[in-house]
Amino acid sequence: MIENPPDGIDYVSNIEINPIQQGQYRETRTSVRARLRNAEGVSSKWTPTWYVGEAETFAFVKRAIFKSSKNLKMDGEVKILVQGTVASLTDSQLTQIINYFNSEENDPGGVAHVLVENISETIINKTVTVKFSSSDTIPSQVVLDQIKDEYFLSLEEGQDFVDAQLKALYQALPNCIDVEFNPLGNIDVPAGSLANAGPAFQVIGVVYV
Repeated sequence: MIENPPDGIDYVSNIEINPIQQGQYRETRTSVRARLRNAEGVSSKWTPTWYVGEAETFAFVKRAIFKSSKNLKMDGEVKILVQGTVASLTDSQLTQIINYFNSEENDPGGVAHVLVENISETIINKTVTVKFSSSDTIPSQVVLDQIKDEYFLSLEEGQDFVDAQLKALYQALPNCIDVEFNPLGNIDVPAGSLANAGPAFQVIGVVYV
């Protein structure tokens, strides 16, 4: 209370200590940021990027490709084509992904029915010999394989395997002198199919002689 208050003012209240509306908390910067992050997360749901990202969280999925209802010419349905980390997904694994996307949480009200299928693959087997100036300049096998894996992941559906493209990636390595392919030659990949390294595809680092 205020002694001898001016007309119209009987007391001053600190709303931090005595909130006018009981049970109503003021938002902090942390809570505002959390609320905005949550809103952004919700708004990003059901985009092609979201579908692909969620599908690739499954340990047995190496890559996912999204097909919209417009692409499919099927109202109310979308399709996710998946590539397995080891081999094509089993029916059980495909069902796991389908159930995940068609759950009430991820498809409230059944707005978009999700189909999940193995992608058609064109298997490629080659031996790639990468030649370096000396033995101490040969990268680890992990590095050599990673370049190969990244190349295959960069290919889109129907994109041919081109020796020169992969060769250029290896030639960018320090002290790389030459790259040879066996068998030599590009591989045609039909529309709707995805190039993938087969079990006999190998990359070898050697000393140039």
